[in-house]
Amino acid sequence: MWYRRILTAGLLVLCFFGGAAQGVDDISPMAIYNVGLVGRDTCGVAVLNRFLSTGEARCVAVWSPDEAWSRAVKEEVAPLQSKVPEVCADYADMLDRRDLDIVLIALPEAQGLPLFLQACDYDKSIYIELPIHLSAEEIAPLVEASHTTSGAVQVGCHTTDPGETAGCVENMLSYLNGQTDSLSSPIDKISVSDK
Repeated sequence: MWYRRILTAGLLVLCFFGGAAQGVDDISPMAIYNVGLVGRDTCGVAVLNRFLSTGEARCVAVWSPDEAWSRAVKEEVAPLQSKVPEVCADYADMLDRRDLDIVLIALPEAQGLPLFLQACDYDKSIYIELPIHLSAEEIAPLVEASHTTSGAVQVGCHTTDPGETAGCVENMLSYLNGQTDSLSSPIDKISVSDK
């Protein structure tokens, strides 16, 4: 009889501490991905809204070279979800977040490409808005860096229609959830021009 009491007490302790770990706020609940937006115009907000509209993502952080823009996005996004996103002081602060699952980069090409390389160093999943065509010299370091990260890398093209953007976002989330076995627009499959 005494051994049953010890076993029962041990199981209660295990269940209590196991259940407590699942409630930690800085870890994404199952099938909810924490997104950090890097941008400075309406393109990034439009893609972020696509993520939020799926019910499978929430914005936890915003960073931009324009701090006023970041604060405006924070105010726009806050009523759409239960957690208010943080305005990060710099990009490294965003990438250092333990709870960040997806980095959404929507900046002009010259600014966005080095930030993509940095996100790969942090082993995050990345959704990046790129022009339809890059030269072989421009895409090669991006493809190489994408092979060093265990995260998924999905490319959206800001010149495409909203339906295509929605499809890319939904495909990425399905891939991360294990519902599809490939990405619709991985970075090593984007078009290369002869610039």
